[in-house]
Amino acid sequence: MTTEIKETETSKFIDGIPPMNYGENKDNTFVRSVQLSLNALGENYSYDYLMGITGAAFRIQFDPGWCPSSADATCGFDVSHEIFKSAGYSARFKRINHNSFQDIKDLYSEIKIQIDLGRPVVAINLMGDMEWGIITGYLKNEPGLLCRTFNDESKEYSIAKHAPWLNFFISDKIPDFTQSNLFTRSLKIAIMLAETRKFEEYYSGFAAYDKWIEKIRQLAERSKSNDLQHTMEIHFILWNALLDARRAAFNYLLREDTDKTIINGPQIIECYSKIVRLLENPPKVSGKVPESDPAAGIQEMIRNQAEVLERVYATEQEAIHLIERNLTDQ
Repeated sequence: MTTEIKETETSKFIDGIPPMNYGENKDNTFVRSVQLSLNALGENYSYDYLMGITGAAFRIQFDPGWCPSSADATCGFDVSHEIFKSAGYSARFKRINHNSFQDIKDLYSEIKIQIDLGRPVVAINLMGDMEWGIITGYLKNEPGLLCRTFNDESKEYSIAKHAPWLNFFISDKIPDFTQSNLFTRSLKIAIMLAETRKFEEYYSGFAAYDKWIEKIRQLAERSKSNDLQHTMEIHFILWNALLDARRAAFNYLLREDTDKTIINGPQIIECYSKIVRLLENPPKVSGKVPESDPAAGIQEMIRNQAEVLERVYATEQEAIHLIERNLTDQ
């Protein structure tokens, strides 16, 4: 990506950072924001590559309280600890009290310095939606930040609606950085994520599947609950996050194992391909449900979702077993 700093009478910004949209198989807002920020600095890292080397492609988390933060890459197993160093950069994390005028003022001053250096800032809550995005510039004559988010209304940069309370300031590239062993390390992270029961309050890996399936089956028994719609919305957020991650895992393994160093490579790749197919095409509600009983249709749909997750879970267990055997045999 080619970017440059541009200045007008009213703003200064890093030009050339493309729009971010859901549905482009790049839905992890944190990883996508870091990827485009690194691209703006002259790197050619792909989304799938960063998802793979950090373990984000192999990650699944579930909060039994149905918190959508389970899908956030910086909650639980925090991908930010892996992504910058694996890409050859360091990044300074800054948290502020977004209700403090002084904190916001200090943050704004730091952001201006970063933009003047041609470095985007990865930040959350720019549009008040708890999603990650990129600070791309600032207004010169009044307080205000330009940004690129998943909720921009046009191809132009948006003006941030809220002060971001979590921020990553990307520093210079690490001298003598080498990418050796990152692929093998990512496979070890995949195993660790699958076999670790919890990160903070979030169930992880195999335990996350167990808990998620359990909670889904409970939902089927209370399909008339007032909060069912809200819970199902969160369920589908997590479902789509899992689909996006496993699609990235498939692409990452397919592209990175070009020299066929994984002994069981084709079988592992086929496992992730099967997972993607299952998540992309879950069974629909049959036509046998009477129209007079919509709750029964909801119950069948939820049970179908649980059955798909069970098949995904079994396939993922097979994939992790194959990865473990591969690393043992090396």
